[in-house]
Amino acid sequence: MHIISGASGTVGSAVIDHLLDAKQPAKGIVRNEKAATILQNKGAAFAMADLFDQQAVTEALQGGASLLAITPETGQEKDLLAETRQILQHYREAAVAAEIKKVVGISSYGAEYDSGTGNLLQSHMLERAFNGAPMRKLFVRPAYYYKNWALYLPVMKETGKLPSFFPPDMPIAMVSPDDVAAFAAELLTGEQNQDAVYEIQAANAYTPWEVAAAFTRVLGKNIEVQHVPKEGWAAALKATGFSENAIEHFVAMTAAVIDGKTKASTEGVIPVTAKTSLEEYVKKPCKLERLHGFSIYLSSSSLIINSSVRWLCSSVRKLENTILPSLSIR
Repeated sequence: MHIISGASGTVGSAVIDHLLDAKQPAKGIVRNEKAATILQNKGAAFAMADLFDQQAVTEALQGGASLLAITPETGQEKDLLAETRQILQHYREAAVAAEIKKVVGISSYGAEYDSGTGNLLQSHMLERAFNGAPMRKLFVRPAYYYKNWALYLPVMKETGKLPSFFPPDMPIAMVSPDDVAAFAAELLTGEQNQDAVYEIQAANAYTPWEVAAAFTRVLGKNIEVQHVPKEGWAAALKATGFSENAIEHFVAMTAAVIDGKTKASTEGVIPVTAKTSLEEYVKKPCKLERLHGFSIYLSSSSLIINSSVRWLCSSVRKLENTILPSLSIR
């Protein structure tokens, strides 16, 4: 049995889909009955567990052979790193107790740094959380998710603007979350004879200008990048509901990306080239939005971003030349 944390999120739910397609047994860890019902309808098992509850996590991992470990973030944390440390300790103790044979962790570019990278420190901690534990340890470092731009589809459709904290001409390594999920599912089901760290990105890097151009072609509407300089980041995040601690770490993470701390590593990692291009990915959320409304595309981990969409639209309409936030997440 493959145990999947974050099973209602974008990557976790897609991993379960890939496992089920391959006729592999999967159990998702979720926190509410609605998410549990979705898993049941797919044909997966489920465990209701709060990751801050050691006993619940331990019970959820019983009977498992492998674990997909994801470090969650909500934007509402009072102490992101302390909360992450607690969750990782629960994963480790539960995995050892359940005699899990393999852990696959969803990490991130920049995980090699032990300071100055904000939210990415969660990934640094994840890659070390199972040190010394009797199991195979595999970590996948995705590049920047395409999905982060797709979250702004309602803003782009209404205002013609794509908000971005990143300079418009800055190339960024990117990847489709589904490509990451497919690769993680392969690692869960495959045989490996040593621990490893993988970095996965699409064949090409893209600038925010190129992202806007891709949406322009797909939407048939001119989309322009609206850049926000660093001095406006904290206020923009606060206006959309981020906690002070979350703002601090998000600002540090974004600065780290711009400073080049999330470029592909050259030592100790295995590079993986994902198949999905930016334009191929952009067509998917645009099609879903036309058919059903954008809300079905958003995962539960994106609720803060989703709740800010109306505020963003209003801001762009009223203040065409005012700083706007780019609330992109890992």
